[in-house]
Amino acid sequence: MTSDARQLDLIIRLLSIPSASRTEQHISQLTNLLAGMQFFADLLKTGSNAPVMRNLHALRVKAGDYVFRYGDNPSSFYVVLSGHANVLVPKTNTEGAKDAAPATDADFQQVASVEAGHGFGELALVINRPRAASVRADVD
Repeated sequence: MTSDARQLDLIIRLLSIPSASRTEQHISQLTNLLAGMQFFADLLKTGSNAPVMRNLHALRVKAGDYVFRYGDNPSSFYVVLSGHANVLVPKTNTEGAKDAAPATDADFQQVASVEAGHGFGELALVINRPRAASVRADVD
C-alpha cells in the first residue's frame, strides 16, 4: 500500500468515527492529514476548521455513480479526496434555453471536472434551491 493510499485510508477511518465521538486528537489528525488539499488549506487560514472537521463524513462513490443529480434538494457540500468527478448540466436547445426536465444522461453535457482537493455543491446550499447540475464520479 502506497503512502497516499495509507493516508486516504486513515482519513476515511477518522471520518467513520461519529461526529459526537471525535476527540480533539481526531480533529487534529484530520486537520494535519487534509491540510495539503486546497479547500482545507484555505479553511485553515480562517481558523474555523474545528467545527468543519468535527462534522465531515466520508462518502465513497464508484466510477459512473452520481454524487447528486440535477434537481435534487441540497443537503451537503462535497470535497474530492481522491479521483475526480464530472459536473454535468442540461444541454441547451438551439435558442440557448435549457430543455424541460432532462430525463437521460444524453440530455446533459459536461462543463467541468472536480479534482482531488477541490469541492462542489455549495451553490445549492447557499441559495437553498435544487441542484443546478449533476455530479458523477469519473474515477473511484
